[in-house]
Amino acid sequence: MTDSTDQPGGGLLGKLVGKAKEISGEVIGNDDLAAEGRLEQATVDAAAEAEKADRAAEVVAEQAEVESALTANAAEVERLRTEEVQAEREAALEADRVAEQARLDQQLDRREEVVEQQAAREKQAVAREELDALSDRADAEQQAARVEAEAQAARAAAAVLDDANRSAG
Repeated sequence: MTDSTDQPGGGLLGKLVGKAKEISGEVIGNDDLAAEGRLEQATVDAAAEAEKADRAAEVVAEQAEVESALTANAAEVERLRTEEVQAEREAALEADRVAEQARLDQQLDRREEVVEQQAAREKQAVAREELDALSDRADAEQQAARVEAEAQAARAAAAVLDDANRSAG
């Protein structure tokens, strides 16, 4: 084996150094040098595979992160849509409530107007009945005054006849 200065640098240079050691060891019959060359090549290959696996893992992690962000964004979009739909429903319900309240207010106003008109008609009817009663009373008083005058005239005539009968008899 060699010291730390003979360690492979990695990549293509490390692979070439390993291959050179392997061939040199085989040519000169140094099995240790040939094995060290094969080991350096395997180390470079393993490092390259590890780096490749790291990059693949990073890509997978980034993809997972992107998918997670997309899922979170989709959930947020759905939440916002739900809120919007709910707000629209609430606005529609409020508009319906306001419209219903306005309809009820109009209905109440019409009923109050009908009641007021009925009260006015009843008041007019009472006033007519009072006028009719006053007119009937006036007619009755005139009739009573005529009857009284006739009765007084009849009493006066009876008194004259009584006086005439007393003087004649």
